[in-house]
Amino acid sequence: MSAELRDAFLEYLSRERHYSRNTVAAYRRDVDQFLTFLAAYLDRPRVTREDLARVEALALRGFLGEAARRGAGRRTLGRKLSALRSFYRFGMRSGQLASNPARRIATPRAQPRLPRVLPREELGRALDRLAERAEPPAPRDAAILELLYGAGLRLAELAALRWDGLDLGAGTVRVVGKGNRERRVPVGSRAARALEAHARAGGGGAAEGFVFEGRDRSRALSRRQVQRIVAGALARLSEGTSVSPHVLRHSFATHLLDAGADLMAVKDLLGHASLSTTQVYTHVSRSHLKRVYERAHPRA
Repeated sequence: MSAELRDAFLEYLSRERHYSRNTVAAYRRDVDQFLTFLAAYLDRPRVTREDLARVEALALRGFLGEAARRGAGRRTLGRKLSALRSFYRFGMRSGQLASNPARRIATPRAQPRLPRVLPREELGRALDRLAERAEPPAPRDAAILELLYGAGLRLAELAALRWDGLDLGAGTVRVVGKGNRERRVPVGSRAARALEAHARAGGGGAAEGFVFEGRDRSRALSRRQVQRIVAGALARLSEGTSVSPHVLRHSFATHLLDAGADLMAVKDLLGHASLSTTQVYTHVSRSHLKRVYERAHPRA
């Protein structure tokens, strides 16, 4: 059955490729949507493995066309096509499918979407205001924001932090990023002070405990709760839209480049596997430099 092949594919992504839960969930949705479309396209109650083996590029184009009519953008269409390429490639490697029709379809070119970045001075003032509050949970919230912005952590990396991964004396934190890649990231003095204040306010401190604990102290603070903390603390900067933890990571990278940091160093700090992923921040940084030039140069 096609569902069995799908389940084996998802397990392969999770256990062997070490894809994140969010990525595996997105691929599951994409493959399930394709199987539903294909069943209607072939006028069958369900899709068999033999049906998948006979699929032609025309059916795949029809699936992407229907997704586009429902409002999917080019970036989303590209991800769906990538998911189906991977799905068919897995089927071929496991000997269950003979060809990969998704390879014959060009990836839709996505318009580059520049990451959202917060103003440096306003962000700094917001963090300073939060650090001045001593009553719980303010120390915990301040430590969360200082780490997200000061170390450029991903949300999942922050949630998984344990006290034995921090070395505040050396000013570093051990982070396990995508693909289980481990890296050491510098922690600034403000983030270190915020973490110490968080520990003094009852935030734990046991070597193997989570830095940010949930109600059940054996579990980490949920990602949804971290999102709410960030959105609430930075509501004044949101301009009508919520600020996500990833916006702080974008701001971390862009502010470093604005100040003259080396692109390769920023890549390593962010834990990117490829420099091309980091290069999007150079566009944001150039936009900033252009605004400075137009504002300051007499012949701009």
